Amino acid sequence: MSPLIQTGTVPPSGPKPSFPRRLLRWCFSWRALRAAVFAGAALVTLAALGMGIWNWKAERAWRAYRAGAESAGEKLMLPQVIPPPIPEGGNLAMTPFLRPLFDYETRDGNTVRKDEPGWTRVVTAGKGAFRQSTSRPGMKVPAAGNWRLGHPTDLVAWQDYYAAAKEFPTPQAPGRPGADIILALGESSDALAELRGALSRPRCWFPVHYADANPAGILLPHLSVIKRMHGYLALWATAQLSEHQPDIAARDLEIAFRLQRGIEQEPMLISYLVNIASLQIYLHSLWEGCIRHEWSADQLARFQAQLGETDCLEGLKRAIRGERAFGNAIYERWLSNRGTLGSDWAQFQDVVPNDGRPQGLAAPGLLGYLFPRGLLRENQLLQNQYASAMLAGLGSLGSPAGNYHRIDLEAVTASAHGLLKPPGYRNILVSMLAPALDGVVSKGLLAQASRDVALAGIAIERYRLAKGEYPERLEQLTPEFLPSLPKDVYTGEPLHYRRDSKDLFMLYSVGPNGQDDHGVWPHTEQAARGGQRGGAAPDDVVWRYVTPE
Repeated sequence: MSPLIQTGTVPPSGPKPSFPRRLLRWCFSWRALRAAVFAGAALVTLAALGMGIWNWKAERAWRAYRAGAESAGEKLMLPQVIPPPIPEGGNLAMTPFLRPLFDYETRDGNTVRKDEPGWTRVVTAGKGAFRQSTSRPGMKVPAAGNWRLGHPTDLVAWQDYYAAAKEFPTPQAPGRPGADIILALGESSDALAELRGALSRPRCWFPVHYADANPAGILLPHLSVIKRMHGYLALWATAQLSEHQPDIAARDLEIAFRLQRGIEQEPMLISYLVNIASLQIYLHSLWEGCIRHEWSADQLARFQAQLGETDCLEGLKRAIRGERAFGNAIYERWLSNRGTLGSDWAQFQDVVPNDGRPQGLAAPGLLGYLFPRGLLRENQLLQNQYASAMLAGLGSLGSPAGNYHRIDLEAVTASAHGLLKPPGYRNILVSMLAPALDGVVSKGLLAQASRDVALAGIAIERYRLAKGEYPERLEQLTPEFLPSLPKDVYTGEPLHYRRDSKDLFMLYSVGPNGQDDHGVWPHTEQAARGGQRGGAAPDDVVWRYVTPE
């Protein structure tokens, strides 16, 4: 053996390792590990830097938008849109009957009511009048009257129902339909008497717990109570009118109107929808009195003044602004406490399993930490722009006190919905949280058209009482019976009016489909609710009289 080899100064000769083997050896070497650590650290640094830039840009864009909107007078945050409270002594909503609705505390996520019997009393008042009979489960509750369809309340059907159900106060022998219905509805007479006494309180404001930690979980128990009481009072008033007691009917409809006004200023979309639904019930009661010619001139003037206080278009804008503010409150909650996004997520899921966790999410509590701050801010900004687009379109509609300007409702809604396309991470939360405002706009326009037609219809009835006949032209109503003539909210043109004789007339708006159907009542409930926008089905908003059933 060579001495050089023996001393190690000359490497031994042999085959060189293949490249795959050398690569494999390197991958498991300390040098490779150090390189991987450095590369990973670089990637994490770059990702963090990119995330930071994204968050900073999104935050900056939101703050710039907010500053610009608020400088223009817009109120984007929840405390700015909450109506101010009123003194308890002058508040109809703080009577002993209604007070238990919001007399509660939230402890560890549970609602603890301070007056459970009072709560039960208020949430069941008037309910029995419309309950399904337990002794005759197959017997249907009669349908309520509907002025939009030209259907007066069928008092005989209600009389027969109460008698057959055998669960309501009824006379020994059937009497007049109105008298028997008044007796059957007497089970809520104590609540009605208390509300009558509360009319001395000049205003109504419900103490909603706006300061609750979760704005999406604020309870609104008064809304179902108000809608149910409107149905109860409408049937009660119609029965009183059939008994020629318009004074009682008018006094109790004042309760319905005051309750409706109590939610008119609330900045919630659901409050607005209940408000305009209650308005339609209230208008039906006024129409019932007109077709029976029971209202006096003073009562009609009072109803007209009440309707003049109602502005469904301004209410619609208020609701959209309020919904925007509630959305901002929810985003701020998620941004300030990232864990709340996961806990709130179940409220926005269509299907929630029995364990209370949103379907498809293994760990909803971690959800908030998976959404970067920049993504939340981008969705928040887009949701505000979505609401602003709807408000901008409605801003061109005009004033109910003067002239309306025809708007392309499809174009208004398309401009807003365009912000949600194409679907992606930038609008994933907006698509879930933003309400379908185009449907709300349709309902708001129909409510305004109904209000305007009723205003003119009441003025026509006042004219008849004063002159002995209906006017030949609507212009004859001003200024004695109506300060100004409302126009058709759907066209911006005058309402359609025709006097067929001194005792017959027809008044109508062209309705949501925008076409003149010559005063034909809608054929279906869906058309009457404005569900046929752009369709061919008749949906005129008609105020004319028929023979009471």
